[in-house]
Amino acid sequence: MKWLVTGGAGYIGSHVLHELISRGEQVIVLDSMASGVISRIPSEVKLYKNDIRDNDFLLKLFGAEKFDGIFHLAALKSVSDSFLKSELYFEVNTKASENIFELAAKFGIKKVIFSSTAAVYSSKGDVLKSESEVPSPENPYGKSKLYAENALAKYLANGIFDGTSLRYFNVIGSRGDSFKEVGGENLVPRTIKQIRSNKSPTIYGSDYETRDGTCIRDFVDVRDVAQAHILSALHSSMPMYINIGTGSGTTVLEVVNETTKALESKIQPHFAGRREGDVQSIVADISLAKQILSYTPQFSLSDSIVSSI
Repeated sequence: MKWLVTGGAGYIGSHVLHELISRGEQVIVLDSMASGVISRIPSEVKLYKNDIRDNDFLLKLFGAEKFDGIFHLAALKSVSDSFLKSELYFEVNTKASENIFELAAKFGIKKVIFSSTAAVYSSKGDVLKSESEVPSPENPYGKSKLYAENALAKYLANGIFDGTSLRYFNVIGSRGDSFKEVGGENLVPRTIKQIRSNKSPTIYGSDYETRDGTCIRDFVDVRDVAQAHILSALHSSMPMYINIGTGSGTTVLEVVNETTKALESKIQPHFAGRREGDVQSIVADISLAKQILSYTPQFSLSDSIVSSI
């Protein structure tokens, strides 16, 4: 098949891209390069540098390239930033996605795999989140992704094309130096940067009702996430939503301590106040991914952290 990967020069998108290439698939990349890294794109891969909000360009692209499937990963993803720029988040994550799905239907695309998020879930209720839970996002980022999920679901329900929304939990790790996540607010790269700068890594919130007072998250390796995309591409008639995580929760302090150890540092963390939008504990129920996709995480937390250094 011939695939379009939006956000293919990004952190997760580039890992998906290289998994597709390793399997001999033909790939086209669309990336605005606002946060993408050009060295992640092999020279033989055609790269279109454009914004997914440019409807006129997308219409020409779909008509010219005639691809069979889409991995739609291009998005804005900062929870804290989404409170400050909510209108932009809905413009990029929701409206642009809606247009891509509409074009997929118009041009007879066979499959659409959408990059979604655990942020569609509420912090209330069970810590272990299953796809049967009614989504109730608590921040604009999560809402923007949920609205895009809902748009995709209409096409899937009517059999216009096949696909699913993959709800990632906290993605970490890397397949190599140029693929490491840079910048942003994500815990592992931020902690590495602070320790290497001889600064105490910052932990937001130390008074949560957890085993050490810090938030609990499900940290899943980006290489496992990429494999989940490939498995999704190989299956048909999937559920509309599938969690991608490890099924196990780790506290923020445990991750910081593991990262500090991997860097052979003795710097102690600095505890700051809670951040707006952070939930106390959230872990993926991955039973559906295991059952439908035969998905099994392969990388440990230590593997992921070491690969990030």
